[in-house]
Amino acid sequence: MTGLSLILQISLAGVLCVIAALSLQLIVLGYIRLFRPAPRVRTFGQLMGHVAQEQYLFFCGPVKGEKKAADIERTKTTKSDLLAALKESFDYCDAVYNGMTDASAREIVDIGGARNMKLRLLWMNVVHDQSHYGNIVTYLRIKGIVPPSTEGQ
Repeated sequence: MTGLSLILQISLAGVLCVIAALSLQLIVLGYIRLFRPAPRVRTFGQLMGHVAQEQYLFFCGPVKGEKKAADIERTKTTKSDLLAALKESFDYCDAVYNGMTDASAREIVDIGGARNMKLRLLWMNVVHDQSHYGNIVTYLRIKGIVPPSTEGQ
């Protein structure tokens, strides 16, 4: 693995490592799973479910050539269900990223009439997860918790 595919794998590993560690820590704490910082935004648990579900629906699933149905955000409400769903979606995407080559990253896939390179979809998955990590940091700081990415600084 070299070039584009290696950069993708390293980028995903970085964001997933932080999200996985954070979600495990906070879901185990329990109280934050139901925390909603404002009436019209997702709870922490829904946000974690959203991250897991979108990896199947819009990013890794299409790259893999699968139309994988997922409604994790609304259906996984217990700590154990959320942790399992996150792990499964990370494992699913890990397999996609680990199997990517520079040549396959350039292949075109069709998603609902939009044609995209696999590279773009996998990069957008990294961007999507990083964006939601920003949401997570806000949730934590509202609760007085230091996020793992800045812990010890």
